[in-house]
Amino acid sequence: MLPGYLGLPFQIVVSPFARFDPKTRSTDILMFNSRNLGALVVKEDPHVQTWEDARYGIQEMFVEESYGFGIINEGQAIGSGGSPPRSAQFSREYSRRKR
Repeated sequence: MLPGYLGLPFQIVVSPFARFDPKTRSTDILMFNSRNLGALVVKEDPHVQTWEDARYGIQEMFVEESYGFGIINEGQAIGSGGSPPRSAQFSREYSRRKR
């Protein structure tokens, strides 16, 4: 969590699903307003299903649920920025303070 300079809380979340090109070391930045993003729509709450075949002595149990995600306000809370310019990177030895 970073300080809210704009009056809004700003949080950086790293995702393994974001595109990253190791050759050019570039990535995409996705921005979301978490207060106005979307809704979780539940069709069926989690419930236990059972199935058994007495002939072979097989019994199976699993949890089943149905849900989906809906984007509200026509996606106005979602923004993207592709391949932002990267800043210069320094080695650890260079960035250490000399005492």
